[in-house]
Amino acid sequence: MDKLTNYIRYWQASGESIKTSIRTKTRLAQIAEAGRFRGGGVPYGYRLEKQGRFNKRNHEVYEIFIDEQEAAVVRQIYNLYITQGMGSQRISTLLMEQGILNRKGSNFTNCTIQNMLKNRTYLGVIKSGETESKIFDHLQIIEPHTFDIAQKLLQQRSASYAERRVPLNTKGSSLLSGNVFCGHCGARLTVTTNGKKYKRQDGEITITPRTRYVCYNRTRHKQLCDGQTGYTVQKLDEIIDKVVHSLFEQLSDVPKEAIIAERYADQISEYQTNLTKARANLQAHTAEVKEYEAEVIKVIRGESKLSSDLLSKLHEESKAQADVAAEAVRVLEDKIKDSEKMRNALAKQYDTITGWAELYDTCDLATKKMIVSRLMKAVRIKRDYEIEIDLTASCEQLGLALDETNSSSLQVAKGA
Repeated sequence: MDKLTNYIRYWQASGESIKTSIRTKTRLAQIAEAGRFRGGGVPYGYRLEKQGRFNKRNHEVYEIFIDEQEAAVVRQIYNLYITQGMGSQRISTLLMEQGILNRKGSNFTNCTIQNMLKNRTYLGVIKSGETESKIFDHLQIIEPHTFDIAQKLLQQRSASYAERRVPLNTKGSSLLSGNVFCGHCGARLTVTTNGKKYKRQDGEITITPRTRYVCYNRTRHKQLCDGQTGYTVQKLDEIIDKVVHSLFEQLSDVPKEAIIAERYADQISEYQTNLTKARANLQAHTAEVKEYEAEVIKVIRGESKLSSDLLSKLHEESKAQADVAAEAVRVLEDKIKDSEKMRNALAKQYDTITGWAELYDTCDLATKKMIVSRLMKAVRIKRDYEIEIDLTASCEQLGLALDETNSSSLQVAKGA
């Protein structure tokens, strides 16, 4: 009886603990959804102030606000990471050189900077467990578009990401870094520098550095590549520089409203076409499911040529295909309904690229590298500097093209 009594007592206590935990989580989630500070550490960039609000126990509580001095540092970190392509370690070193320290008076570590780049609080949201509030404008330090770019860069720069298209770092004197490939074997080109010695008339020896993009397969495993070993950095960069200017000229030749309207109409038309196909596909799979369901009666009567196991398998496969088709229809319908979001996204992309156009000729090489990586998904080069360029999705969505067929690739004439 004692054992049974203890079991019941502990069981009741466990139940009450679970209920208390649920109530606490629910209340904290409600506080977060209301945009109130729920306690705990305050992220860098924010501060707490009492504003005369009292809780149920008549205790004055704190409100969370943006600390403009700290917020400026947060924006600087995002700008250095996105615009100049600096890694967390270089950003940490730069902040230390500028005398910018954290709240404890010490330097920002690279781990801290990585966490700041991933912190969704800077979007103006408050989290509590799995609950995330809407965006509150008075708490927003980083815009969603900027935050999304940072997340993509973090993903592409990770060691596990196989299809990197952005430079791991922006050091060096080459414009292309991370997205330039051999057009013969597909290997990524690396930058090498060597020097040639010249003896002057006065007897002194000078060394002139020579920088080239080199194919690893060609230099190490010639049987894997029949292309050229290397390409002069200056020559290739000059070609790419002309291409970048041609893209920017396309935007300047046509008014913003005309580009947005044309691309919006094209996108809606594409969605409508795909929706028609998706609905037809859904209708076909739904009819197939009904046929198999009707076949069940025949199986019960012994009139069907299909066994019950085979019919069950076919019905499940058909039902799964119908579910996939239904989801495709739903996604396309939602995209068409959110047409205003589409317009805003196109306008944002246009403003971003025109901002790059104004910045390109006056910025440093590190910023140019990041701009090029945001315009060009991949640059493939073959013998005699025959070049093919794939533009990024943002360029394609704005209708930017590099050839007469208005596609997203460019064939540069040999010997250009």
